[in-house]
Amino acid sequence: MEVVICGGGIAGLTAALTFHGAGFKVRVFEAKENRQTTTSAIALAPSGVKILFDLGMGPAILEKSLPLRYLRMFNSQGDLLADVKTAGKEQYGNDSLAMTRRVLHNVLTSRVESMGIAVRYKAKVSLVEQSETRVKVFFEDGSSAEADILIGADGIHSKVRQSLFPELSVEKKDRGYSGCGVLAPLKLLSPEEQNELKLADGAFNTIKGPNGFVGFVGIGKPEDDGEPKFMFWTHIADELVDDDFDPKDLAIVKKVLLKLRAGWCRPIEKVIQMIDQSLPGVEVVCGPITSLWPIPAWSKSRVVLIGDAAHGYGPGGQGAALAMEDAQFLALLLKGKENQADQLSGVFQEFEKKRRVRVERIGDASEARNTSRLGEQGWMKSKIQEYAMMLMHWWYKNGYYNADYAYKVEDDM
Repeated sequence: MEVVICGGGIAGLTAALTFHGAGFKVRVFEAKENRQTTTSAIALAPSGVKILFDLGMGPAILEKSLPLRYLRMFNSQGDLLADVKTAGKEQYGNDSLAMTRRVLHNVLTSRVESMGIAVRYKAKVSLVEQSETRVKVFFEDGSSAEADILIGADGIHSKVRQSLFPELSVEKKDRGYSGCGVLAPLKLLSPEEQNELKLADGAFNTIKGPNGFVGFVGIGKPEDDGEPKFMFWTHIADELVDDDFDPKDLAIVKKVLLKLRAGWCRPIEKVIQMIDQSLPGVEVVCGPITSLWPIPAWSKSRVVLIGDAAHGYGPGGQGAALAMEDAQFLALLLKGKENQADQLSGVFQEFEKKRRVRVERIGDASEARNTSRLGEQGWMKSKIQEYAMMLMHWWYKNGYYNADYAYKVEDDM
């Protein structure tokens, strides 16, 4: 069968590779002129890492990422409340890996090019039409493409979804906060600060205070110059700023964070001062956080949605790994199936039924966690959270285990 994939991000490129490997004829169409990549860091869950190894990209991703082996939690004064060894590979078959989204996208892009899979850029979807035997997608430049199956992997603002379900009312949710992430050279922190946060040893660190949190993670050597880097991120609740607050004005963001996090432990003030795009080797991204969920339907006849086009949760929802799982699972379900509309419809229904269970469990929990970290919480609530972190440390002192990390796509076949 011929497959057209709309979207050249993580979901679309993984779909291209998995479907190509399953024997399908694949073409990819990406709306942007040259797929933009971001500075945001991701902790790719073991299920996503396994897929990269399955597709022959394991060594390439290991070169530019860092295994996550510790989960550490501090209070705002720098007291260590929990230090949990996650022992990923031994328990799940693969470690979680910390990396930039850009690294993951570039590794996928290189693999797609090496496989000879066609990717066309500047192909913005305008309309999708279907018949009993084929599906056709039209682009804004007047061109079109036809195939047996169309996969919409074009993100949270999916044009494929809008064309497929013009009557569908999907609520875009303002999550009530802005996010700020900074990618910076590790050398900007002192050796003592690096050691304290175990940034070179694979630690995922959260520092929690009465009005928010700051996270730190080392991400290895993502750039070609081989310079080790780390990522830090934080949220600013809307209720803590004036109505005219602009999360894209970095000077204002820095000023607000210095005020909100005043008196926090080192190196909080130092990293907040790094919110400056002019600093050598530093990249900053700030903006309001939104999500799009739940989406009532993921398929119609010969068209199916995957990744953020189907389930657009906010940060922390393992979005990259879930999108990659979607792609591999769909390819496995369709391999060997005949090109008949009724059979495809049954496959897509099975895909959605099984994937929703996992996606919504992880995504809904992430949304709840993000909301719980926001706003002024007062002394009592902050202390309760500190005790909860210490209890977590005691509970997992003999080994952290997350059943979701043990998941393999084959489990649902």
